[in-house]
Amino acid sequence: MQSIHLSLPQAVPVVISTLLHYVHFPKNGDTKKSPNPAPLYGEGQNHRRLLHVLEDFACTFPALFVALFMLPPHSVSCLLRPLTDLIRQWPEFFNLNKRQTMPFLRFLIEGGPFGSGCGKICEFMIAYLLLSVQYQEDAIPKLILSQPPPGVFQWGPTPSIETLCTVIALSIVPIAILGALSKLKNKRSEPNGTNGTVDYSVSDQLTAGKHVWILCLAFGNAMSEEVVSRGFFHYELMESGGLSRCVANFIQASSFGLAHYHILPLGWAGVFLASVYGWMMGELMFYGEGLYIPILAHTILDYFIFAAVARKKMADKKEKRGI
Repeated sequence: MQSIHLSLPQAVPVVISTLLHYVHFPKNGDTKKSPNPAPLYGEGQNHRRLLHVLEDFACTFPALFVALFMLPPHSVSCLLRPLTDLIRQWPEFFNLNKRQTMPFLRFLIEGGPFGSGCGKICEFMIAYLLLSVQYQEDAIPKLILSQPPPGVFQWGPTPSIETLCTVIALSIVPIAILGALSKLKNKRSEPNGTNGTVDYSVSDQLTAGKHVWILCLAFGNAMSEEVVSRGFFHYELMESGGLSRCVANFIQASSFGLAHYHILPLGWAGVFLASVYGWMMGELMFYGEGLYIPILAHTILDYFIFAAVARKKMADKKEKRGI
């Protein structure tokens, strides 16, 4: 009896996994939550926490991504989503209740700009490991941990002063657009993740130390997103998918745009603007021969967003106090 070997066109797995990486289906009850949900913590609640984790995991296409990985050409990009969705549930695994933990650990659980459970940090580390693991087929097949392929996560040469000034000047354009959109006062222009960024740095005034804290968060967020989108996915689209540089840049930018549907700035308009911005960052990566310039530009934009949200929260607090 002749066996049947299924395989997919070279680019299909990596393109699907890239475009669907940030897409989530709402779970039952997401639109109308119970006013008194059953507690997930406390004695005898271990089974409920496990079911809660599995429910979250089941709503994020893990079976689809794993199936795509199992079929040739076995692109590791298919594993990034299910592994990230699983690892970011670490607070549930360790029975950590954010209401009963110290402030720093509570921040790690909530994640601020990095998502719940610091999902972006988990995603960054998993992407690095996936490109570092090599399969060696000897007498005994084994996995070997080595360095990622050259050129994937490189910073590139130090840009000139003229290049830095150009990047800073170009950053004014998206900042001006976001500033104009924020005046629409649409609730979706104030994402929970961004608000969570400044929960630990807002008081009566933004001191120098708090500006440094916001800058560190902006850099961490920018580096995580650039490494995954412009580093990991772009490399996989070209190497595993066999796509040209322009096509790969367009697909990773589209995925980056879809990630911003539920956050700043506004729905499909936000998807379009974020896609254009992601495409620009991809072009800057090639221009600068590394991630140095896109991370810098992304950090400037995120710093403006986080600082603006911090000032707005300050103004809201003063208004409530009647100051």
